[in-house]
Amino acid sequence: HHASPRLHLLQRELLRELQAAGVPLLLVLEAIGEQDEPWVDAFLAGQADEWVLRERIRRRWPASWLDDATLDSSHYRALLAFGRRHRLPVRGLEPTPRLPLAERDPRIVARVRELAGAHPDRLVVVVVGQAHLLGEGNVAAACGLPGLLLGGEPTPALLAAAPPRHAASDVLRSNGGIWWFAPLLAP
Repeated sequence: HHASPRLHLLQRELLRELQAAGVPLLLVLEAIGEQDEPWVDAFLAGQADEWVLRERIRRRWPASWLDDATLDSSHYRALLAFGRRHRLPVRGLEPTPRLPLAERDPRIVARVRELAGAHPDRLVVVVVGQAHLLGEGNVAAACGLPGLLLGGEPTPALLAAAPPRHAASDVLRSNGGIWWFAPLLAP
């Protein structure tokens, strides 16, 4: 759910809590392309500002998520700013512009495995659309890595099945194995 400000606010809060707890993080974002990593690295190191980064990416990929009005582009820029502020590595999940859909999930699986192997000391946080997690390519299972899957916006069926009482700070696990932010399950 690339356009959900309420989901994205909860994701950023969780990242802040992990960072504050001293968990070493690696952010892997569907929002940036692998080809843009040198420019992202320059931004993270303070050698370029956000406007320069966005312009460089936009020149190569006009559909950049950092500027797309149909998405919550401020969220993706906030994730990069978070990486910069906390000196975290940030990597692209796949090439952009996007490969044909049939090629994307296997490429995502390979990339996640590669990055997890290269950074065994870090919690690899992959920010990717929910359709990839358990969709046709079943990226989560195909990666074969331990992890926790956080869902996006709950479906009407999930909302109807949610327990009536839960703490706002909770995450709840569905019978499908996905964890959901409790505030998104509130009526």
